[in-house]
Amino acid sequence: MMEDGSDNRLRIRTTAELLKAVELGIIDRTEARGMLGMPIKRGRLAKLQPRRGGRFVKGDLVYPLNRFSPTAQRALIQARGLATAEDRAHVETGDMLLALVQLAESAGARALRSIGVGEEQVRSKLQDVGKEEDVLEGTGPTSQLKTAIETAFQEVGYPDQVGTWHLVLALSSCEGRAHYALEQLGARERVLRARTDQFGADDN
Repeated sequence: MMEDGSDNRLRIRTTAELLKAVELGIIDRTEARGMLGMPIKRGRLAKLQPRRGGRFVKGDLVYPLNRFSPTAQRALIQARGLATAEDRAHVETGDMLLALVQLAESAGARALRSIGVGEEQVRSKLQDVGKEEDVLEGTGPTSQLKTAIETAFQEVGYPDQVGTWHLVLALSSCEGRAHYALEQLGARERVLRARTDQFGADDN
């Protein structure tokens, strides 16, 4: 469904994948309706989108899936699967962190592994963290995960892609279960940022 001009990027090919992207908050409902060939509700669009020079422009918090690296896209979908497996309607920062470390060859996972943080350590610490995250109406990411994704986008300039490295940095710096687990594992933001030169360029 989504054309991004590159053969090595993951595309949304099914309605199910598109729905997952909407649930994760990386494609808004209006954009999804357009991709499905459904009519766009202009009245609602006018309320949500700012005007620039008298024209509608895309809001700052709407991120198309192709703004994520293919590996980061896999992590987003995998995080949704982890939440679903536990019968949860909302995806938490802990789901995202666990999905990232499970993608062992991603830049984010390699950065964490370089300081002794792997899947087993993350699972153990997430179980110890009792803090709950704020759920939003309906299904999709928690408030903390939405903030982390927005923070990851602030790490890159348009049209660069958000990679697993940027997501790990964001999770380490934003409130949420992942932040507290990483903190207890010694993977604080400043520690991770010291490895930017080594892991800052994400895999594609």
